[in-house]
Amino acid sequence: MIYLSIPSLPPSSNHAYFNLPHGGRKLTKEGEKYKNETIAHLAQTYRQELKLFKLNIGYQIFFRFTCEMIQNKLWKPGGKVNRYKKFDGGNLTKLLEDCLKSVGGIDDSQTLVSAWQKKAGLPERTEIWAWSLEEENDPFDIDFYLDTLRGSK
Repeated sequence: MIYLSIPSLPPSSNHAYFNLPHGGRKLTKEGEKYKNETIAHLAQTYRQELKLFKLNIGYQIFFRFTCEMIQNKLWKPGGKVNRYKKFDGGNLTKLLEDCLKSVGGIDDSQTLVSAWQKKAGLPERTEIWAWSLEEENDPFDIDFYLDTLRGSK
């Protein structure tokens, strides 16, 4: 398993990219700034861990986004305000996968399973766990763990 922690949250795809007039997408200034800062942080902090990523190996990646508040302050049961803030974790993973490709050499085509979680807490941060599906057990494979507990394996 590879563990990485980034002391910030990525911008959503809606703020990180814009569509070009004749097709394709490009990073916004906000997206470019985040990408450069994140690549520098990962390269400086996780040099050894990033060497564990290998070409042509499938990975399972779990992203956890910790932010100060995930619930709207004005929410009340039965009220009209949504309980949870508009914070689409799925929109946050794209730029992170691009950062991992730039600094770790893992292409997003190698991500065979991806999941994300958002939770309230401080400090705000992004955590990433990655497992090689060819070399490690899938941590979410409940059947493997049940068989192990039963002594079947």
